Amino acid sequence: MDGTYFSFDLSEKASSLGIEFIPGELTGRKPAQDKMSYYENFELDDSRKEITGCAAGREPDYQENKDDGNYYATFDKSACENCGLLDDCRINLRQNHSSVSFSEQAYESGRLRERMGTEEYKNLTNLRAGIEGIPSALGRTYDIDNMPVMGLVRQKLFLGFKIAAMNFKKLLKGNKPALT
Repeated sequence: MDGTYFSFDLSEKASSLGIEFIPGELTGRKPAQDKMSYYENFELDDSRKEITGCAAGREPDYQENKDDGNYYATFDKSACENCGLLDDCRINLRQNHSSVSFSEQAYESGRLRERMGTEEYKNLTNLRAGIEGIPSALGRTYDIDNMPVMGLVRQKLFLGFKIAAMNFKKLLKGNKPALT
């Protein structure tokens, strides 16, 4: 799926049907490179209702999960000030405590961005780009958008010859066939 049309609601519906969305990239503001994502920084429990800890392994003193999918937690300020991950952390140091607030979508975006960095994910997006390139090449090089034939059978034959020409051209170049 193109990243422009990706949404987490559609992704949840698709995963409930056993379909996995593979967006090429995500739209919107890019995360800060000098900070960890909320996914890397904080851990949620299995039911995704509570923040169970931070990257340094500390549990929150107080936490709240609002109905609109936002998470809020406070941590001990002295522990956060002495933490080695403070420069990379997304926590806000307040007067009496340290607090963090983030949405479920921000958490899931961080998780997806981390997954997008894996080699397997890059191979899947490259495969997708290759598959999308075949109709594009047929349209540009072989002009299949303007077939000079009428009727379903003739159109199928015409398209088959165009695909055969494309495969033959790739065979002569030494590449794998486009379609089998």
